[in-house]
Amino acid sequence: SMAERLSAARRGVGVFAGEEPRRAERFAVSLEPERCPGCGARFQSSFQGKPGYVPSHVYERIHRDEDSPEREVEQLLAEARGEAVEEAREGEDEKVVVCMRCHELRHRSKTELRPSFGEEDEVSAAQFEALLRREVKEARGAVILFVDLFDVDASLSAWSSLASLVGSPQKRHRRKLLLAANKVDLLPRDASRHRVKQWIRSAAEYYVPSVRDGVKDSDVFLLSCRTGEGVQQLLGAATKEAQARNGDVYCCGAANVGKSSFLNRVIGDKKRGLTASNTPGTTLGLVKVSTSNGPALYDTPGLLSPFSLGAWLTSKELDAVLPKKQLKPKVLRVEQGATVHLGGLCRVTLDHSQHGPMLLTFFLDDAVSLHPTKSPKFDPAKHVGAKLSPPFDLDRYESFRANATTHRFEVDGAGFDSAALDIVLSGLGWLSVTGSGACVLLVDAPSTMLVTTRNPLLPYEAHLNAAKFTGGRLIDPRSRKRPRRPDDRHRL
Repeated sequence: SMAERLSAARRGVGVFAGEEPRRAERFAVSLEPERCPGCGARFQSSFQGKPGYVPSHVYERIHRDEDSPEREVEQLLAEARGEAVEEAREGEDEKVVVCMRCHELRHRSKTELRPSFGEEDEVSAAQFEALLRREVKEARGAVILFVDLFDVDASLSAWSSLASLVGSPQKRHRRKLLLAANKVDLLPRDASRHRVKQWIRSAAEYYVPSVRDGVKDSDVFLLSCRTGEGVQQLLGAATKEAQARNGDVYCCGAANVGKSSFLNRVIGDKKRGLTASNTPGTTLGLVKVSTSNGPALYDTPGLLSPFSLGAWLTSKELDAVLPKKQLKPKVLRVEQGATVHLGGLCRVTLDHSQHGPMLLTFFLDDAVSLHPTKSPKFDPAKHVGAKLSPPFDLDRYESFRANATTHRFEVDGAGFDSAALDIVLSGLGWLSVTGSGACVLLVDAPSTMLVTTRNPLLPYEAHLNAAKFTGGRLIDPRSRKRPRRPDDRHRL
């Protein structure tokens, strides 16, 4: 009967006689007794401030269990059929042991152990690069290069020194490169996905020239590890390419671009997944995710950028600047001599304009306050933590100002229908410049922030709406009827 067929389908049983039951693909972190399944660090109990630390009694239990007959049987089963082992663990409701650092990141969202750029340090950029060269250089399969759509330039520039791992023409028969642009849920709903894909591909070719001619538009995937959008499409393409090359899937990219979050989506169990956080360098070693029927997936340490916000912002400040929902672009009409304060972190001044006011479109999280002013009497220090935040206290503001650098940009306006360029404030967001004629913009930012220009990612937002500043707050014009977006499918 139809009811029986529907019931059988829900249980994964074939609806016709003689069919084998259909089993869903199962994914699970491969538990190596010597390593933390959350970050890949080797367990140790001697130094609390170093990677992999667990208390001595936990360390003894880990190694006692390692030598037990049950552990040997479990390892044999894991090699033969990862699915059966995972089901057994679920039945036992066994707790997965992670290191102290992973425990802090999972439950307190912070840790004292952060990566650095000293070659001798326990957690360093040099060590991460060496590990990737060692593990991925001769690997077969598929490499997914993750990119943060909110911080594209830092995501890709970090890979310039390791371009051969993802884009070497001599290795393309061994490894297929796929580009995964994460956080697509942050883009405005009417942003052209086709044009964004082309833009990502062009940006990758600029920062990693060796990928040129090795990546097609169909190799670029837009996804959101937060909502799950696009995750299954990327997983299917990556496993197919890895199987064709008789290899595995390697998730690579800069720190905090979503590699671990992607794999946690695939696993579908946060308690038994990887440690994911806003702290750069969360993953410290290779972590293997086994499948019941298919190639393995590997999480790799994220390459560290000296311009990473996590290296110089506090946890509270970092939480404020990283967007968690769809961006609401704010378009300000800025006159010559006016300054726009981006919290207490940056300021943008229209120093000169050939043909009057320009439109500046800001793509920032709502928690970052915007305050335009032309008054020479405005004292930013008096408004830190209120009109200007983050930071949230005067001492932090003064430390940023003491190390501020002024960047000068000359812009040739392309008219009011399309932005001329983006000015990137790495990790904080970006602003696009729209208007007619030449202008000069001065950007004051902390010296630790990457400030650069690029072709506009979303060039038509100023054409759609402009905010009005009343002197006290910005008025959101989104309730008004919006003009139609120009057809940008074939415009770059």
